[in-house]
Amino acid sequence: MLRRSMLDGGRHGGDAGAAAVEFALVASLLVALLFGIIQFSYTFFEYNEVVTAAREGARAASIGKNDAEVRQRTINASPGLIPASLTVTIVKSTDSARVTVSYPRTALIPLPMFVLPDAITAAAEMKME
Repeated sequence: MLRRSMLDGGRHGGDAGAAAVEFALVASLLVALLFGIIQFSYTFFEYNEVVTAAREGARAASIGKNDAEVRQRTINASPGLIPASLTVTIVKSTDSARVTVSYPRTALIPLPMFVLPDAITAAAEMKME
């Protein structure tokens, strides 16, 4: 048995090293994928908060609230976001009210994210009541 393993070049001993290298390659890809999923999920959460805030602000503006009350309602409608980072723009006309909300995307993982925007923006418009 010893003689046979010497004749085939001892290739059974090198398999452990190859498995470790393959594991390192696959594990690094899986970890990168996991971090990407986490970042995308958090960005989607922020997007939902911004859309809800814009909708609530437009509703408040459409029922005749003043700009300060509209801003406060918009901020209150997004409890998961940092209020100081929200940018609220209110445009009222005779027949409708439009509220645009912008928020900088939070980077949880310091990786370049080419597919995600730097800022999340949403707008909502409702008829005046």
